[in-house]
Amino acid sequence: MSENGGNDESDGNDGDRDDAPAECDDGRDRAKAHDDRPAGSVTLSLDATLELLANHDRRAIVAYLRDASDRTATVSELSDHLVERRAERTGERPGQSHVYSTLYHIHIPKLVDAGVVDYDARTEEVRYWGSERLETWHDRIERNES
Repeated sequence: MSENGGNDESDGNDGDRDDAPAECDDGRDRAKAHDDRPAGSVTLSLDATLELLANHDRRAIVAYLRDASDRTATVSELSDHLVERRAERTGERPGQSHVYSTLYHIHIPKLVDAGVVDYDARTEEVRYWGSERLETWHDRIERNES
């Protein structure tokens, strides 16, 4: 984190965060700062899109949030979903605390930094804003994995 509360983009290290990003660079809560933007309005480069979708858990998060009626979920709901998905996919059930920690410190911050989701630290709620390119590539990848 930089001194002004924003993420220091120059270090490129997502693993050193003490907390999932909840504030914009100007100190406003990210969830409130973007409430008025339309879903699907986020524009991502192809490289950023493929980087987000390179991880199976992030693809599962995107799918879960896309399917949610209000495009939101709590970190606990996402964690439960990822545990179930991994158990179905591999036959092994990962530890809930490990999945939660990975979500909180790696996956959610990456999605927030890309502008695809907002995270409210008070409610631990993740809101999906989406991206047409992200969803197009997500669907292509999911079809090929089936």
